Amino acid sequence: MLDKFNKLSNLLRGQQVPVKDKKFSAAVHPLGIIYCSNLLAKKIVNQGEKVVSSRPEAAFPIASVTVALWAEFPDFGDLLLAHFHRTCPYLVPILSERLLNETEEEYFRKLGFLYENGEREDLNIFLSRMSGVMRLYCAMMVINIRKELMKPHVIGLWEGWRWCASFVNQEPRAEISATLLFVMLEVTGNALLKKYRHQFQKLLHLICKSYIPKIDQVQVYKVSNWFIKF
Repeated sequence: MLDKFNKLSNLLRGQQVPVKDKKFSAAVHPLGIIYCSNLLAKKIVNQGEKVVSSRPEAAFPIASVTVALWAEFPDFGDLLLAHFHRTCPYLVPILSERLLNETEEEYFRKLGFLYENGEREDLNIFLSRMSGVMRLYCAMMVINIRKELMKPHVIGLWEGWRWCASFVNQEPRAEISATLLFVMLEVTGNALLKKYRHQFQKLLHLICKSYIPKIDQVQVYKVSNWFIKF
């Protein structure tokens, strides 16, 4: 992991880095470092979609390198956060409504679904991708930043607290709300309890007594609508 961090750090500094049998520097082009920062941010979020979604344990080593890079390169962190939000708008959190002039494809793309040849991706694949992105995002909150950087944590537990408080104050959506809330609590729950103690217990009580029943109602409503259409 340290080797990966050093190579990526050198890349974003504009120093030469080995690529196969050659050496490359992003600084050779005026926009090279900006381009590489954006591409790296996109690739890291993609790791959440494709790697962490199938191998949850991979979230922490990826998060470790990512947080260290963010602490050293704030502009990279801004791009990373933008790609997280673009890929999974529920991290904002935003639960978008369908507008009157929107097509079905436009609406579902706004929710984070992918389309190929005009066909929307399967719901289970969508949920797996979103949970992978969320797991990587949560791992970044609880990972210990490298002490030698001597910099504050860029996305700590306060972000988990903010997200939970905002998310449960919105009306839940079928499948996705339960999926993401579960991942958040599974990854950060223990750390949140240690840090916020009684306040977090109150939040859990709210989730159990109020939010989960709302999720159940949404699921029942969806199944009822499916039978009506059938």
